[in-house]
Amino acid sequence: MNEIRETVRRYLDHCAVEANLAVATVSAYRRDLDQYAGFLRAQGIDQVGAVTPAVVSAFLQTLSPKKKASSLARTLSAVRGLHRFCSDRHLSIANPTTDMEGPKLYRRIPVVLSVEEVTRMLSVPFPRAPLGLRDKALMEFGYATGARVSEWARVRVADFAPDRRWVRLFGKGNKERLVPVGREARIALERYIREGRPFLQKPQSGDEVFLNHRGGAMSRMAIFTVVKKAAAEAGITKNVGPHTIRHSFATHLLLGGADLRAVQAMLGHADISTTQIYTHVDREYLTSVHSQFHPREQDD
Repeated sequence: MNEIRETVRRYLDHCAVEANLAVATVSAYRRDLDQYAGFLRAQGIDQVGAVTPAVVSAFLQTLSPKKKASSLARTLSAVRGLHRFCSDRHLSIANPTTDMEGPKLYRRIPVVLSVEEVTRMLSVPFPRAPLGLRDKALMEFGYATGARVSEWARVRVADFAPDRRWVRLFGKGNKERLVPVGREARIALERYIREGRPFLQKPQSGDEVFLNHRGGAMSRMAIFTVVKKAAAEAGITKNVGPHTIRHSFATHLLLGGADLRAVQAMLGHADISTTQIYTHVDREYLTSVHSQFHPREQDD
């Protein structure tokens, strides 16, 4: 086997097992590094230690016309990780990517709902039938925890503390975190688990909290449908999905004075720079409020 491909294999094993990266990330890195290994082979390079910064730059330049900045940044991250892995394990003397900068990425400001809009969504009339109780609990849970939609779908009854004041969530890379659950969400969850879930549960059902009418775990698409329906019934015209609820959760905490590090922990962000996007949302929201309500900003 080509030495570089064997090194790539070892690095990807490290990503999956030791670094515990998400399956999707490892899969993307595999595609990127397969391209990289093919490029190196075409250059007559069969050892990682023979790679220079100029070679890495030449590889990235071949991709620039074909890839978005975000994809290019991920590819560079994969290549950097490979060379750092080799350097740390003394498989190469130097890391050719040490001083290499990635493309400047524009972070899109996410759509958020106001507190009043979220309140309207959570106040739409949910039927007392099992599915209505489920949908009410689902919506309250999402806003109370800021969970990702995949975490809504995967959360199990056993993941809640006995008093339901805390829930254990498993995020990207199966990383575990504890998140508080507010009073209104606890009330809705208790009612659903007591009065709704038993009617949805089937012999083949798992321990997932939110079940569909067949007794299986709700899919992400099913959760998306519930959120969209609640937004429509609340008269909200913004493009709303589960991630909008997560964005709103973070923004409202920061508007209320929450510490950025605490919000980072609740969202399960590995890097605080990801959480900092909500400080920009915070400023934009305050600016819009100022423009709307300050006396000197009003039209005659």
